[in-house]
Amino acid sequence: MIRDRNTIDSDVARRAQLGATHTPSAQQQAVMDHPLATPALVDAGAGTGKTYTIVERVAQLNADPAKGCPASSILLLTFSKKAAAELRGRIIRRLGPGVDPPECATFHAFALSTLKEHAFELSLSPDFTLINEIDARVEFWKAFDEFMRGASGGDASGFALRFGVVEDICVALFDVRQKLRDRGISIDDFRKRALAAADRFAKTRHRELYEPRVRGRKKVYDIGDEEFAAAKKKLLGL
Repeated sequence: MIRDRNTIDSDVARRAQLGATHTPSAQQQAVMDHPLATPALVDAGAGTGKTYTIVERVAQLNADPAKGCPASSILLLTFSKKAAAELRGRIIRRLGPGVDPPECATFHAFALSTLKEHAFELSLSPDFTLINEIDARVEFWKAFDEFMRGASGGDASGFALRFGVVEDICVALFDVRQKLRDRGISIDDFRKRALAAADRFAKTRHRELYEPRVRGRKKVYDIGDEEFAAAKKKLLGL
């Protein structure tokens, strides 16, 4: 990017008027000047001045009604409460007194506030609460225990497990459920994929059993279906 002296002087004068104290890089300035009508994705690593660029972007939009928008119309979302609080504080100091700041929140907090605001439209009680991970684990354990005892109407005949193994299975299932939720995969979709993978495995003619690495080499044993079935029964105690 090539910028002439007049352009640089103009930017410095404009930033002095806005109250900025640092001179942005060419890439940061490009982000600040990006038009509102066009979406933009900025890929920047740690220590590259992301927060500084966001703060200056908000200040610039707020100071230019023709090309920008009021700061109070801007939504800023982060992953942690600490980052949201820091960003809000820096923007308030940058904008100065008498200017309504943008809404700064975490993704979860904003989603929760949206659900509460539109609770009736979503057929939810406005008094609903969001449980934390510890409470979620407790509820999951209760549901799993009811399933194992047959109290929930499910078939637990395939879970003939020793008592010490039940807790490990429950913890593992909860972790799987959390990962599926984070990736936006439903239980039904996961079940279909798992059953399809099991079918493909069952149709495989040969299986490979690996011994632990010995002296940097991995020994491979290729066995047939009958040998595999016999080994499986022995392992399961059948």
